[in-house]
Amino acid sequence: TTALFTCVFHSLPASPMVNYKWLPESIREEANERIYQDWGGVFGKRSARESITDDLIGIIGDAYDVRSGGQVSVISEEFCTFPENAKRCKGFNPDSSYVTFGLERIPGEAVFSPYSNRFREDEAVIIFGKTPPLAKYFGHTEYLNTVDDGKRRRNGRLDIQASLHDAINPSNINVTSDGSYSDSFNKDYVIISSADQNMYGILSNALQQIGISSDIFNSRAWPKETVNLGIFYPSDTITINMRIAFFEDQAIGEQYLSDIPLTALRITPKLAKGEILPYPIPIRASKYNGENEKKYETALNKLEREIRKSIGGDKRAASKSIPIDLDPEECLIENTQCFFDSPDSAYYGNVPGRFFKRGSFFIVIGTNHVKTGLARYANVAIYEAEKLLAVASFNSVNDMDNSTEQFLPNHEHADKLFAITLRKKCKKKPFCVEVKFSRKNRGLPPFLLLASRAYMHPN
Repeated sequence: TTALFTCVFHSLPASPMVNYKWLPESIREEANERIYQDWGGVFGKRSARESITDDLIGIIGDAYDVRSGGQVSVISEEFCTFPENAKRCKGFNPDSSYVTFGLERIPGEAVFSPYSNRFREDEAVIIFGKTPPLAKYFGHTEYLNTVDDGKRRRNGRLDIQASLHDAINPSNINVTSDGSYSDSFNKDYVIISSADQNMYGILSNALQQIGISSDIFNSRAWPKETVNLGIFYPSDTITINMRIAFFEDQAIGEQYLSDIPLTALRITPKLAKGEILPYPIPIRASKYNGENEKKYETALNKLEREIRKSIGGDKRAASKSIPIDLDPEECLIENTQCFFDSPDSAYYGNVPGRFFKRGSFFIVIGTNHVKTGLARYANVAIYEAEKLLAVASFNSVNDMDNSTEQFLPNHEHADKLFAITLRKKCKKKPFCVEVKFSRKNRGLPPFLLLASRAYMHPN
């Protein structure tokens, strides 16, 4: 049997310890030799970041505790192959690396997970260091992770996983650059996150006294209206992460991930403040700009017809992609789940899913959103529905180009489309991706779900 999936978008829109355990073994072996690697600029050396931390303590240490412990961790595709990590990798993009920040705990803070924190409303977090080496994308996002469900049971938490603001990405980050997307990589930057506007003023002034330019300062708000701040069990938890996708030079990218040149500091007043100056709820940029890909619809339909002819007729199951419209503001208000939405990405899902029967294969067709000018990169991830873990993927960087020539030779829009086959064994067939499910046959074949992502409109 054969199933045809179509994917077309109609609108787009002192330093913490680095855990590199799940990076490739060759990189892990070399990581300790690169502890003092210099990425250039003010923050490129670990010793420079430690010195800045010491200077900051010298300026504000009488009134504030500056905690530099905690852990910066990398979640990569290899990390997700370990069964014990399955819960953390649910729904993750296999073509992206995730950097998570677990800040040092303060006395009395109730622990939810190593990768999230509870914060007092008068606290702040400073993250400073280097943006990643040149890649297709990076994005820094902070999330309301969990809230108290109001019920007295063992867990007692609701997963919200909704972004609190737009992502900081190469298009909007404050760095010293020529203003272009590509010149935002490998640059010094600072992010100051807090619920209290006064903390931003205090910390930005202190950093400027050290000699750090305010031109590279970025602010993130934890709105008091949205987040139930506090360090005890009923309080909300916050998660901070950064996504990175498709390094231009993979070896340099792996070096960056093996010893990430970032420092995360937790700043806590020694005497709790009676009042703060809260931030308003951030105004988000419009996700959709009205552009679409409808002019490629005729070509896409022709591609489908040609594929059906090539595989022996029209009696084949088909399913269409539909928008997955995650609205983080709604999730924050209604206490519904947003699955760690990326605000600068468009998401689509394929409904219904399909059983991957013995001897069957799938052909996935759609528009290549990079070639149509609506994305920096795009991918399709294949998930095993039982655990929502990715078992394969293909993308605009490595797989989509020229994949439709076999069906639409010399067509004017062939380069704007893709046609990728999914099989259990490709046997060297071109434009084919092998899908390897983890579950063993228990009477039913594995059930397949597809999700499409397009990251960042170029403008």
